[in-house]
Amino acid sequence: MPHHNAFIKNLGILGIEANVRIVDAVQYRRRLDDFDFDIVVQRFGFSSTPGDTLRAFFTSRSASMRGTHNVGGIADPVIDALVESVIAANSRTDLLTACKALDRVIRSGRYWVPHWYKAAHWLAYWDSFGRPSAQPRYALAIPQTWWSNAPS
Repeated sequence: MPHHNAFIKNLGILGIEANVRIVDAVQYRRRLDDFDFDIVVQRFGFSSTPGDTLRAFFTSRSASMRGTHNVGGIADPVIDALVESVIAANSRTDLLTACKALDRVIRSGRYWVPHWYKAAHWLAYWDSFGRPSAQPRYALAIPQTWWSNAPS
């Protein structure tokens, strides 16, 4: 909860009174399902090859659907069309182009406020482990690619 304090303080500077309400997991889920919140902290993770799962997060059809991932209530025909372009892409180049366009349009809508981000993960490990010199591109590689250097 301390990581919310700076955001709340900055809202106060803008004249917006904010506070944090802690609820149990069942009430939290019900509030999300019913869109009964002013702001919510949410983390999205997508695959490197997005597809039809984007519909649940960003389309008009999902905007008012109970239990949807579209917590921002995004209902924009341009975004709907771009999501369909991503899904229909026939090549990696077409997919990247459609994804970049979708990203730009969603960002311009200001549906969320970036809360925090760290491009790396800090890890502490014992020096008796070896690891490959080339790390996986999209994973932490722990413990899948590590091995013990201890004598057997």
